[in-house]
Formats: sequence, structure tokens, C-alpha cells
Amino acid sequence: MTIDVAFNLLGGLGLFFLGMRTMSESLKTVAGDRLKSTLELLTRKPFVGLLLGIAITCLVQSSSATTVMTVGFVNAGLLSLRQAISIILGANIGTTFTAWLISFFALFKITNYALPAIGVGFMLQMFGRTRAATRWGQFILGFGLLFSGLGFMKDAFAPLRQSEMLKNVLLTFGTQPLFGILIGIVITMLLQSSSATIAIVQIMAFSGLMNFETAIPIILGDNIGTTITAQLAAIGTNTASRRAARAHALLNVLGVCYMLVPVYTGLYARLIEWMVPGPLTGDNVMLHIALSHSIFNIINSMVIFLPLIGLVEKLTVRLTPRRAGEVEMRPMYLEKHLLDSPPVAIRQAVKETVRMMEIARDALRDAVEGFLANDPGPLEKVREREDAVDNLQKEITRYLVEISQRSLEQADAESIPVLLHSVNDVERVADHAV
Repeated sequence: MTIDVAFNLLGGLGLFFLGMRTMSESLKTVAGDRLKSTLELLTRKPFVGLLLGIAITCLVQSSSATTVMTVGFVNAGLLSLRQAISIILGANIGTTFTAWLISFFALFKITNYALPAIGVGFMLQMFGRTRAATRWGQFILGFGLLFSGLGFMKDAFAPLRQSEMLKNVLLTFGTQPLFGILIGIVITMLLQSSSATIAIVQIMAFSGLMNFETAIPIILGDNIGTTITAQLAAIGTNTASRRAARAHALLNVLGVCYMLVPVYTGLYARLIEWMVPGPLTGDNVMLHIALSHSIFNIINSMVIFLPLIGLVEKLTVRLTPRRAGEVEMRPMYLEKHLLDSPPVAIRQAVKETVRMMEIARDALRDAVEGFLANDPGPLEKVREREDAVDNLQKEITRYLVEISQRSLEQADAESIPVLLHSVNDVERVADHAV
């Protein structure tokens, strides 16, 4: 019986992951590069970043994908730390969509339609005459695989209802929420998917193996465990991206810490039960778990930390100091509020151009030294410096264009084309260094 349980659970989990990946890939293909361009065009308003994080995570069905993408854009200097934090806050909310999707498993017996969905999706993917048809076929196929996997996991847990050892372990979860949080962290780190952890918890609760109060601490731990993906993605990157990953962990760890009080007192469980109409039953326990996951992340992201985003940014910077000799990818002198004073703004642009020249000079020096000494050490820094120069070229050019739209004195108007040419020349020096 133990082998059957293990095989069903392992196979169900594999189908769940395959379904999630298939759905995610199809939706990302439909969206194309618009996700990247949307992130690049992100405004400086944190609330817009939060909404964008929600939308992208719901679309790609993975908060890890959103946070890793965000860390990558910060690493390239395309997003500031504050913008990254706002997207991460939104990703934490968007990831709860999967739990709601799984809740339909119980409400509508959706596994009855899993096999037909696989068949229809496969036929569309194989024989669809348009690219849109094949992409949506892939999505429907992923949908069917996901719910087939849930069905196998449900079957795997059925024999465990009689296990006294499991009942005693789960009873310990109920009386020791910290233990439940630790289990949630470990499972999510091992599976590298918060959605998979939530799915397992929901299926166990639906199968009568776990009550709602026991599930809540595991869900909280799941929110901490999911931050490991961004931490791994930030290894070997610059300080800015490591700060973005650190912010993700900080937001979720602090959120779980303050939530321990209402969890220990039972207040949080009673709040969720009050919000869902009717008594708590086996049929609607998955809905309760999905709601508890969403409410925690909405409170944590929108109510607590969105208004404190500046404080979170400062704390993250303090906890993640810059490495010696590391290049700052983003501009240091291009202040937006100085644009209404063109002479001052032009001086700031000159300062930034000089800094850009220094970075290009260092890149060229490293290239020559590394080449002549046959030493790969200095050569490793050349690409990083060139990336910084490329980013500064875009930012300085954009800043100068904005200055040119103001009312200018003749001397200032004549200096802008000179600066634009200089910036382009400096960028070519860095290219030659590479």
C-alpha cells in the first residue's frame, strides 16, 4: 500500500508540474516579448508595479518566474530596487490564483473533464491550422494534465486516512504552528514551487487528512520557501539584483512573523471562516485554504508593505551592502526634479557622462591588462562594465531629450547635441573593450 501511495503521489505531482509548465509556456508564448517590454516601461508608481506583478504572475502561473524575471531586469539596470519590490509584492498576490484554480477541483468535480481536456488540447496542438489554435491547444492540454495530477494525488492520499502515525503528526502541526511553518518552508524549497505545496495541502484537507487550522501554518511557511528561487537566481549577479532577491525574502519573512499572533490565537482561522458563507465542510475546505492564502498576501502586500515600500528599500540596502569595486548600473546624477532647471540638469548629465567615461576607461584598461597578462580575472569585469555603459547611454540620452523639450538658452541648446555625440562615442569605447 505504501508503494502505491508513493507512486500515485509522485506521478500525480509530476503531472501537476507538467500541466503547470505547459499552461505557463503557452501563455508566455501568447504574450510574447510584451511581458519584457511592459516591465521596461514600468512607471515609478509602486501601485502600478504591484498591479503589473499580479497580472504577470496570473498570466505565467508562477511567482517564481515573475521574481526571477524581475531580478534579471534589475541585474541589467532596467528596473530600480523600488520598482522591483512593487512587482514582487504583486507577484505574491498573483500566485494565489493557482490555489483558487485548484479549488474548482472540489466545487465542480472538474477532474471529470480532465481527460477530455487533454484529448481536445492535444488535437488542437497537433492539427490546429493557426498559431493561436496550437497555443490554446497547449493551454487546454496543460489544464487537463494539471487536474489529472490532482486526481492522482487525491487517490494517493485516500489510504492514509487510516494511518494513526500520520494523524499524530498532523495533530502536532495543529498544536505547534511553528513546526507547520517549517514543514511548509522545507516542502516548497524541495519542490521549488509554492503552487505545488498549496495543491498538496488542499488535496490532503479535501481528503480529510488535515483540518483547516493545521493547513494555515504550512501555507505561511510556503510563502517563505518560495523565496529560495529568487535567491538562487541572484547568485553571481550584481548588488542590485541581490537586493531585489533579499527584498523578496524580507517581505515574506516579516509578513509571516507578524501573522503568527492571529494564527496562534485562532483569530485568523475564524476570520476566514466568517468570510466564507456556510459551515466549514470537506467540500469547501479547499476554498477556505485558497482564501486564507490570498488574504495573507493581500494584507502583507497592499495593506502593510506597499505604503512602507521606501522603508523596505532602505532596509534592504542596509542588509545588502555593495561589494568592493562593483559597478553601479543605474544613473547616480540624473534627477528628474531638476528638469525644470535646464542649466542644472545639463550639469547633472555632464556628471553622469563623466562617470560613464570612467567606467568605459576601466573596461578598456581591464581588457588590455587581462590580454597582455593572459589573466582571466580582469576580463570577467569587462562585460559587466560594458552593460553598465549601455544602460547609462540609454538613460542619459533619454534625460537629454527631456531637457531639450524645455525652454532653453542658446548655449544650453547647443550643448545637448555635443553631449549626445559624446555619450555615443563613449558607448563605442566600451564595445571595443569587449
